[in-house]
Amino acid sequence: MSEQQPWTIQKQDEIRAAKEAAAGPVPIIGEAPDVLMTLPRGLFVNGQWQRTVVTRELTGADEEVLAKVPDQLAFFNTVIALGIESIGELDFTELPLAQRKSHLSGLLLGERDMLFVKVTQTSFGDQKEINFNCTLCEAEQSLTLLLSEDLQAKMPEDDTEVHTFTSAQGVLDFRAAVGSDQEEATSKRGTTSAEQNTIILSRCVTKCNGDLIVDPMKFVRNMSIRDRQNLLKELVGLQPVIDLELKTKCAACGGDQTIGLGWADIFRP
Repeated sequence: MSEQQPWTIQKQDEIRAAKEAAAGPVPIIGEAPDVLMTLPRGLFVNGQWQRTVVTRELTGADEEVLAKVPDQLAFFNTVIALGIESIGELDFTELPLAQRKSHLSGLLLGERDMLFVKVTQTSFGDQKEINFNCTLCEAEQSLTLLLSEDLQAKMPEDDTEVHTFTSAQGVLDFRAAVGSDQEEATSKRGTTSAEQNTIILSRCVTKCNGDLIVDPMKFVRNMSIRDRQNLLKELVGLQPVIDLELKTKCAACGGDQTIGLGWADIFRP
């Protein structure tokens, strides 16, 4: 029997080659995408924080929905709303799109960025080819981006819910910014970055010296620019951060290159 095994294997190879010649190579089924991720804070549902996310691959029907969104922020919000099946005990599959977006608006801004990367990875794969021209010698080239490695979020060190900041007006209580704060700040056309900062600060600052603030907008407008800028830095420090700037070297001249990516560069096959 052992003497016949090489012949048997050879005949099997010949039969397989003949079939492939007639019908083409047998397609290789790729590995199923990893659809699970864990958020650093998550959503507060049923009395506890829900952190485990299940994503799904976007479909042609989803593509039609995305083609109708009016702007980049709406596109971002719609991608994550369509690409989430569940967060902990909260099932998204039967919820209308508007209700999905409402739930996701309670996530930290950085958590929403993490979801966008994960939905993109689930839909298009982990590997991206990024084309660029060297800023020094203008040589055309590309680099391979791995979403799971190159776009990992840097997690904040402080995960408490209520934070304090000492300002000229007193000790302020404030919380981390979430999606609904960003949406409110950018909802009106023509608002300046300073006006958007005022809106976000007015929503995140909750108390001064232990007392509720009666008119939050007036309060943060009366804050010094220095206090406002320092408090905004504190708010940024509470977020998971994904660095969209890639560092590499030109393959032609060896010069250092910094490539700034946008969400549109990532959301593609």
